[in-house]
Amino acid sequence: MRIPFAITASLIAVANGQAPLASPWCGAVTHGSVVVTVPLNQTGVTTRLAVSTTPGLASPVFSPPVVSQAAAGNAVRLSLDGLTADTTYYYAIELNGSLLPAHGGTFKTFPAPAAASFRFAFSSCGEWDNPQDAYEAVRLENPLFFVHMGDLHYEDTDQNNVTPYRTNYTKVLTESPEQSDLFRNVPTFYIWDDHDFSGNGSDKTSTGRTAARQVYRERVPHFPLPAGGPNAAIYQSFDCGRIHFILSDLRSERDEDSDDDDADKSMMGDVQKQWFKDQLLTARDAECPMILWMSGVPLIQKGDDRDNWGSYDTERTELLTFIRDQKIQNVVVFSGDMHALAYDDGGELAGYITGGVRIPVFHAAALARDGSTKGGPYSGGTSAGDGRYGTMDVSDNGSAVSVTYRGRIASSPTSVSTWKTYTHNAEPVRPRKAKNLTAQPGSGVQLQWTDDSGVESGYRVERRPAGVGAWTSLVLLGPGATTHADTTAVSGTAYDYRVVAVNAAIEADPSAIATATASGLTAYQNWKLQNLGNANAPDDGDDDHDGNDTLSEYLFGLNPNVSDRYPWTATRAANGHVTISYPTLAGRTYQVEYSNTLGTWNNGPAAVTGDGSAKQWTDNGSLTGGLPGKRFYRVRVTISQ
Repeated sequence: MRIPFAITASLIAVANGQAPLASPWCGAVTHGSVVVTVPLNQTGVTTRLAVSTTPGLASPVFSPPVVSQAAAGNAVRLSLDGLTADTTYYYAIELNGSLLPAHGGTFKTFPAPAAASFRFAFSSCGEWDNPQDAYEAVRLENPLFFVHMGDLHYEDTDQNNVTPYRTNYTKVLTESPEQSDLFRNVPTFYIWDDHDFSGNGSDKTSTGRTAARQVYRERVPHFPLPAGGPNAAIYQSFDCGRIHFILSDLRSERDEDSDDDDADKSMMGDVQKQWFKDQLLTARDAECPMILWMSGVPLIQKGDDRDNWGSYDTERTELLTFIRDQKIQNVVVFSGDMHALAYDDGGELAGYITGGVRIPVFHAAALARDGSTKGGPYSGGTSAGDGRYGTMDVSDNGSAVSVTYRGRIASSPTSVSTWKTYTHNAEPVRPRKAKNLTAQPGSGVQLQWTDDSGVESGYRVERRPAGVGAWTSLVLLGPGATTHADTTAVSGTAYDYRVVAVNAAIEADPSAIATATASGLTAYQNWKLQNLGNANAPDDGDDDHDGNDTLSEYLFGLNPNVSDRYPWTATRAANGHVTISYPTLAGRTYQVEYSNTLGTWNNGPAAVTGDGSAKQWTDNGSLTGGLPGKRFYRVRVTISQ
């Protein structure tokens, strides 16, 4: 039995007769803000939060003032924005202008919304009159934040009366200095389970539902509550780095456990369930590399055992099917309620539905409560008992993301052992699909699209005959590509096109289809398409390495894939006259040129229009008044496109 901790007058910092009833609770930290709550002993006290980057609170910044009101049990909620990311801060409470340094603590803001690595701790289930070593051990782990997953206490209050609920929150902090130190100095995010909501097995029919919801909003430094208030569920979400966290309220909207397990039975309620699905979709569409979902009760359980997802199998199947069908990646579950450490590598949930997704599950409890197990089986086994919590190291280097779970057992605040360690590696993120694809005729078909992804490793361009047939891959382009010229398209033929963003082996959904009819290519482009497979092959290429570039091969009627030469000749007769013989092709113009020095070239006879026959010209010196001992010749070919 733990000896109750009594706060004496000498330990309470008092300002003008006003004093906190309990220590402050720090939570709802982001990369630029913090929320602190504190209950006061009087109405009408003007309260501010002082925050500084130094332990002595030099040059503090202050939150907007809040005046304590009886309607909220004189608890105040102090919020401060404009903080610097990834920075350690110190804080204290100011009452009516008097700063109370003894009523303060420290926190560190989240990293900026980008790739970042961090550690958080999580657990549940504790009584203040049991050994409190685990709370101090969690604080000494120096996590960025702590997630308390429910059963903050075991008072089992179930009254439509806010007073006992307020008293419970006060006692959590006054009866346990270890919890007080943890909640003051490590941002603590909390969602209730049953014993701290309205008693063992409580649900939406519980008498204390309205009171519990109101007092949660008064006393807990929570993130924004999408359900509103004051009489609404407390589910919420937040982001740390690039990781998205979802905290579910699985008590205050829960149908009775004994109801028939069908489509009407819900642990979340319709509104929260739609919000949950929307959170998954939003994270997917934002290319979030991992989603960490806090389920307050065990997700792995088959059969109708009470107080877990096993007796809500229809709804669980609906959620798992949604995750599969909507291609939601990298969901990781962390959970409490079961008084044990446990983990599963994802294989168990994958077998719950056809084509199921592997979702690893990590359990951590109990902080200060006897051990017990429920749910399972778990691939990593279980370790039941008190003094238990989990740490999770999130590693994100911008490309690879992983989480490493450690099940921790505290026999004293400074004597902590690791039960087991398990690392789960996220798969590559599915990119957002390409948008605004257009296909326009022009030297084949010209494609253009919008790169809407930040994680793609490339874009695959696919084509098929318009409206029919299988898709074939044309090319795999690099990241950031937004255009492609399909020069393999046959003139006059209509094609469908689509673009698929890829990230390693993970593919986005294809873009919308764009259709175009390939425009007529020039004769030269058609020749390159037929001979080189690319209508835009470079003119200076030499695929057959015969010394003739692509353009020359075309003009002289050669084969660009075979080493060959233009078969023209220059023959000198006995009289010294030189005869130039050369083949021609229709559509080309041939001009024989001569030079005595290789410096200046002169036209020989009039240019000849090719007709497919061989042509000749004999240089008898008439153009120059005689023939020198040496003269050079060449044939120039031109064509109009």
